[in-house]
Amino acid sequence: MSPAPSLKIELERAFQLRRSLLEGSSCVRLFDGAGDGVAEVAIDLYDQVLNCHLHNAQLASDLAACVPPALEAIADLRSVRGGFLWLHQQRGIVTEGRCIRSFGEPDERCVIVEHGIHYEVRPGIHKSAGLFIDMRDVRRRLVERTLEGAVLNAFCFTGSLGLAAALGGASPVVQIDVSKSALTWAKHNQSLNAALSHREMKYIPEDSLRYFEREAGRVQRGKQAAALVIIDPPSFGRGPAGEFKIERDLPNLVAAAAFAVRPDGELIVTCNTRTLSVDDIEFMAKETLAQHGRTIKSCERVVAPQADFRDVTAEATSARGVWVTLAERRDSA
Repeated sequence: MSPAPSLKIELERAFQLRRSLLEGSSCVRLFDGAGDGVAEVAIDLYDQVLNCHLHNAQLASDLAACVPPALEAIADLRSVRGGFLWLHQQRGIVTEGRCIRSFGEPDERCVIVEHGIHYEVRPGIHKSAGLFIDMRDVRRRLVERTLEGAVLNAFCFTGSLGLAAALGGASPVVQIDVSKSALTWAKHNQSLNAALSHREMKYIPEDSLRYFEREAGRVQRGKQAAALVIIDPPSFGRGPAGEFKIERDLPNLVAAAAFAVRPDGELIVTCNTRTLSVDDIEFMAKETLAQHGRTIKSCERVVAPQADFRDVTAEATSARGVWVTLAERRDSA
């Protein structure tokens, strides 16, 4: 028996739950795996286009058939043109995704606006579309706060966190990524925003750890340290410096960043790998910073927006991490 009838019911229920969120957000996770009743399915909305993520190929036909009628639940709030289906399969320690079909008339590329910033998203080309929805609240906070000083945005991908920091007042913003194509996309995103056209933005095609180590040396020689360092790496990657594995390399990144940030600066350390919990990241960040002589004023937990990221199982891969504020050490007399 086809699971289509029950799947359609679960989709409609999940879409209804997000109606109030759709009134103020252009990018929303409409369906979040086990949190909405079907562990193998996640659906992201980018304004008028869907990216549907599957971990079970047998559900592809049912999902393509069920999504359009289920969208009637939010038709008065959002006109969805169509979507793409991405199949995710585990290959060793890496989860690979490929677009297997589309439905409706979705655009492979489109420009969306979030928190006053224009981004080009590519849902038919990239599985994340180039904008991670689970970091929406972090981008909002960066836009809304006043930040004076430089920002180093490591593993910047399409530059969204750096652009949000720039709109919030940061200058200069250094976007660092080993991928030149990602930096080209990030530059294009900046060009879409007149308010950011004259902001000082640097694009560095380099391994993030190497950049931090070199920047720490420059700070030791008198350069002003960054007000904020953002570390949001993938779980795994390959580059000129070799393989990156987050469980092994994240402490090294935080250690190097400790010398590139001001004594009273801030660090955002996040990831979306299921092998590291918020507890793990918090413990690692606190221990590493303390080992390198940094005093922590506050350490706030960063999690995906709970209104739409409802999967809290061990298999969830939504954003988690910490936002650390440092305190300049004052030696007692």
